[in-house]
Amino acid sequence: MEELLSIFGSGLRLNELLLVKAGIKPALRMSISTRERASVEKYLKATGLKFAYSKFKIIEIPDVGKGGFSNKGLRIDFEDKREGNFFIYISKDESLLRKSKTSEQINDNIALGVSLGYPLCCVDFFNNNSTVQSSKQNDYVLPALNATKGIEFPYENNICARYFDYSLINHFPCTLDCKESEELGKKYEKVLGELRPKYINQLREMLKSVVIYTEYDGVFLIPNYQKNGNNIFYKTVHYTQNNEITKLLTASNHLEILSKSKVKIGKHLIENVNTMVFK
Repeated sequence: MEELLSIFGSGLRLNELLLVKAGIKPALRMSISTRERASVEKYLKATGLKFAYSKFKIIEIPDVGKGGFSNKGLRIDFEDKREGNFFIYISKDESLLRKSKTSEQINDNIALGVSLGYPLCCVDFFNNNSTVQSSKQNDYVLPALNATKGIEFPYENNICARYFDYSLINHFPCTLDCKESEELGKKYEKVLGELRPKYINQLREMLKSVVIYTEYDGVFLIPNYQKNGNNIFYKTVHYTQNNEITKLLTASNHLEILSKSKVKIGKHLIENVNTMVFK
């Protein structure tokens, strides 16, 4: 498994590949660099998985405040001499490869999402919000949170952990309590538990976390928390950006959730954040 991880470069990409290989996910699309291309192709040919490349390249634009993670990219011609990544589509089904590739080429978000196995409610959600979100960082966490009541959600839908290379689902859920996404996550978790038994407990631990999310000022993930009413007790904080919130969180072991947008860390009131409790 370590060899596969070195080929595909991240836990997120490896998990998605394993799900396609197991026949649980119909197809995937991932961004790969020129230097990764040979080793990825060699593995796919050896396993018999079918693959195709996009007719264009992508210059990835890292999100501000997300630790180098990129949700957005600039599409350039395949023959453009500028350095860029390729989208590779992988499936057991040749027709799904063609559908995924063509849908992306003509910017058909609905057809692309369906071919990749995403719930239709989430595909519609993405499509309906794409104009606004693509003008920002193409991150759909806040629209999903705003469409959801409360602050406690199933850990299977923890899409914020993707900024730390952990996630069960590969799409933005339409709401953070989306039942279709939760069930998909449960199915994926079962299969990954069989394929990566040593890894699955670590994945689950990271997903069952308190998340303080901002669009531009960092994502903060607190695993292994203890909750007593609105009080959260913890020992560890993972973060994408080292700033004042980071300093406050790491200097303490307790925070109080005052509302979805307000937390208190020690004597300090932090406003204009977005708080989620995944359990």
